[in-house]
This record gives sequence, C-alpha cells and structure tokens, in this order.
Amino acid sequence: MRALLLIVVAASLSACSKMPNLKFWGDEKAPVESGDPAFAQFGRFLGSWGCTASQRTDSGWQAQPGVHSWRWTTTLDGHAIQDYWTPAPEANDPLGVGTNLRIYNQQRERWEIVWTTAAQQEWDLIWAEEQGGKMVLHMQRPSRSGYKAHVARISFHNITASSYDWKYESAPLDDSRNFTEVFRLSCNRV
Repeated sequence: MRALLLIVVAASLSACSKMPNLKFWGDEKAPVESGDPAFAQFGRFLGSWGCTASQRTDSGWQAQPGVHSWRWTTTLDGHAIQDYWTPAPEANDPLGVGTNLRIYNQQRERWEIVWTTAAQQEWDLIWAEEQGGKMVLHMQRPSRSGYKAHVARISFHNITASSYDWKYESAPLDDSRNFTEVFRLSCNRV
C-alpha cells in the first residue's frame, strides 16, 4: 500500500511540474524566504523545543515524566514545514515518535497537515487556521491505538518567541461542540 501511495504521489508531482499554467505558492521565492504572513503562522515554531506534558486521568491532571523533544524545520525547498516529535523515554508513550507535514493551501486560506507516528502506521488529516493569535487545528480521528473515534481540536496558545502552550481537546463524534481537554504541553525553546 505504501509503495502504491509513493507511486501516485510521484506521478502527481511529475504531472504538475509539466503543467505550464499551474502556479505554486512561492514560485518566485519560497515562503520562508519571502516573509509570507501565512507561512509565519507555523514558521515561528522553527527550531527545537523541549516540552513537559500533563494528561487528564480519572483522578485529575497527571504530569508525565521527562522532557519531550519537538523539532521544527522547513522542507520542500522552503514551501512546507515538517516537525518531528520524540517523546521522553520515561514517558512510555504508546504512539512513539511522530511527524507532521504542514502545507498552506492558499485557495482555502488554511494549513493542511498530515500526521503519523511510528506505532500508528496510518495518516491523520488535519486542517489549521489562526484564530486570535492562536493556531487551532481540527481533525476527526478514527478509533485506533486504544483511543475511541472522536473529533479533536488542538491549540497552540500563549505563544512567545521562546515558549508556547499546546492543548488537545476531544469531543464525541455526535457532539462536536462538547470538548474536553485531555492533554497539555508546555514548550520552551532549547
């Protein structure tokens, strides 16, 4: 299946490169170099971060041991942002290492993101937009990895040049307005 996906992606990119009227974001200059305001929404996170985590349990919020690593970089010649999540070894995270690939869709005026982890071995499709200085991500997550199917809202907030907070909220599929915060990160630039 992965080989088929790679063949389809390669064929699509090859076909797109031969279409004379197709304009890509930043044909003249990559967004990271041009100072594009949309690119800066996630571009401000470029670099390495150390994150502490807390998870909601039946008895309240519980801190996870260790410091997680979250490294952000540009890719695709500066037209996309990719990040690499590495959980602290002592946190015993069942999903393990993961990565997001983020590309800004100019027509929809939003970010489109693909997320996967080593254990998950499937893709989650996410879309994101800036709302009042926060980056808010949305996805519908299928049942897997011990989690029930749900709607997720993920927010980057309290953002400064050297820190940010992140939260994961979930809601039942049939009640996507009743969110409960289930996971928190507090990240500092390293």
